[in-house]
Amino acid sequence: MPTLLQAPAVKTPDQNLKLLLVDDDDEDLYFLKRLLKQSGRSHDVLEARNVDQAVEQLQHQPDIVLLDFYLGHQTAFDLLQRMQKSGCQLPVILLTGHDDAEIDQLALNKGIADYLPKRIVNTAILDRSIRYAHRDFQRLQQLEYLAHYDTLTGLCNRRLFMDRLQHAYENARRQNRTGALLYIDVDGFKQINDELGHATGDELLKVVAERMSLIVRSADTVARFGGDEFVILLENIGAPEAHRVAQKLLYSMEKPVQLRSGSVQCSLSIGLCGFSAEYGSPDEILSSADRALYQAKLIGKHTYCSFNQRLMESLSRQSLIERLAQQAVDSGDFFLHYQPRTSSQHNNVMGFEALARWPRRDDVQLTPGDFIPVLEALGLMDRFTQWVIDKALTDLPRLRHWAPGCVLSLNVSSSSFASDSVKDYLLQKLQQLQIDPASIEVEVTESLFIERPDSAVRILNELRAVGVRVALDDFGTGYSSLSYLNQLPIDTIKLDRQFLEQVPAVPRSTLLVAAIVELACNLQLNVVAEGVEHEPQKAFLQSCGCHEMQGYLTGRPMSLDQLQMFFTGPV
Repeated sequence: MPTLLQAPAVKTPDQNLKLLLVDDDDEDLYFLKRLLKQSGRSHDVLEARNVDQAVEQLQHQPDIVLLDFYLGHQTAFDLLQRMQKSGCQLPVILLTGHDDAEIDQLALNKGIADYLPKRIVNTAILDRSIRYAHRDFQRLQQLEYLAHYDTLTGLCNRRLFMDRLQHAYENARRQNRTGALLYIDVDGFKQINDELGHATGDELLKVVAERMSLIVRSADTVARFGGDEFVILLENIGAPEAHRVAQKLLYSMEKPVQLRSGSVQCSLSIGLCGFSAEYGSPDEILSSADRALYQAKLIGKHTYCSFNQRLMESLSRQSLIERLAQQAVDSGDFFLHYQPRTSSQHNNVMGFEALARWPRRDDVQLTPGDFIPVLEALGLMDRFTQWVIDKALTDLPRLRHWAPGCVLSLNVSSSSFASDSVKDYLLQKLQQLQIDPASIEVEVTESLFIERPDSAVRILNELRAVGVRVALDDFGTGYSSLSYLNQLPIDTIKLDRQFLEQVPAVPRSTLLVAAIVELACNLQLNVVAEGVEHEPQKAFLQSCGCHEMQGYLTGRPMSLDQLQMFFTGPV
């Protein structure tokens, strides 16, 4: 697993150090050790007489290297080059028997900590050089750590991660390899942070970092981007393996986290993006993983989602619709059309059904079947239904002017019957506008009586008690039961359009509709047939005793201006 780095430990100037002396001259080595002993410190001293020996001694992790310039047929710069290739970073004090300005300049260019001509070296000078070189190197390490690592978790920070992503991307292009990037968010972290405090939040993030680091390989990179956002770079890995890593990460958080303040349960949302040489840039890879995380959050907590352009477009559209639906409800931007219901026998307009329409927009056009579920999911149906009631009751006087005595039908979703709020609002508006309740018909579907039968019956009975009519919409579909016709407080049933699609061409369908109409009439229920589009359908409904018809044959859904022309012709 990747090592969780801690801030470099700081040794004080008074502490003893581990020193590596590199010199091919025994007398010079003895001289340096004598000076070190005279300093009064008990440094741990390692020795090497050539470059190869020095490389071996570096495995013992000395704090400082005291390096003679000339090492037989090699020089100090040969050792520096090998240290650089191996990634070994240590302060080096260069010692030379020649006071050479050119070597001094070269040492400065190589980043040597100090340059001491041997002829001037004494105990005080050497001790001071060692202490200053070690202090400056520790400061440099601290700055390097702060620049590249997250101080809370010890993980890489954004800057170092982007460097490694760039390197992985270049390798993928050069060697035709694949990799994956995981963008991770801790679900519910803000709530934990707010309720239990920032100290608890920080403690949780450290545990999350440790658990994630246990999942991945040592060559992988785990980084904290800030807050509760993490990223993981998986190099040289295929899609199946990357998906398994994502699944393991989700599983790793199923066990509660034990913190000082108590046990905390949290989960992760993960966006996964596999990449290869086809990607245009590291930023594009990161952006795709971020968008996949967005997909995962829309789906729900404790899940991961692999980047998919088509799915992303679908979810983005869904998010746009949800935002526009919220705006439309807030500003009342929906509008109503009214579809006439006519008498089967006399063609008189008996009523209108109020049908909500999506706000006029060129980029998004939705039917009620599209936006009603969105409103229900957002918990906006009560407010939307109240808007429909306001608008429809305001328009009712004009409708009754064209069709005296007509009934106005209002669709009410089952979710709006979860409480009495919509029922109370309707009764309040009827009283406020002095509208006869008998002129209003509430349309409900059969699902209402499945989801909340007791409250539904009670609410509908209260509406009927004051004169409001009740219609059972889409009868014959879904959860249909003939017992509803006898048990429920309804005045009207509306035959769904699918019953009429094959009438009167298909005998079985024709017999079924005739039987339903006869049964409803015997129960003294009004019958409205929806979706009437052809004269043969109309003729059959007239012959079997259906009371009313609604469909494109008798009148399309229309605005008030269109209804004006429908009844009176152009003004």
